[in-house]
Amino acid sequence: MSLCTEPLPLRPKPVFQLHASARILIASQAPGRRVHETRVPFDDPSGNRLGEWIIPSRKVGCIMLSDSGPVGIISRLFRF
Repeated sequence: MSLCTEPLPLRPKPVFQLHASARILIASQAPGRRVHETRVPFDDPSGNRLGEWIIPSRKVGCIMLSDSGPVGIISRLFRF
């Protein structure tokens, strides 16, 4: 356990999706409660908005934003 886990409302539970073939990495801020519970990256309204900005149809060919193929996803909680 790290020193910064005690004051947090939820214990650290990293949410990431990486594959050796990933050519793009999306590094985001800490996930919200829904993503923290489901452990599915961007599985919330802000994730839907991000998907619309990056990929308007959330699909390019047969690659979905939620697949672990050419796009890697990692979210982090930064404490200062």
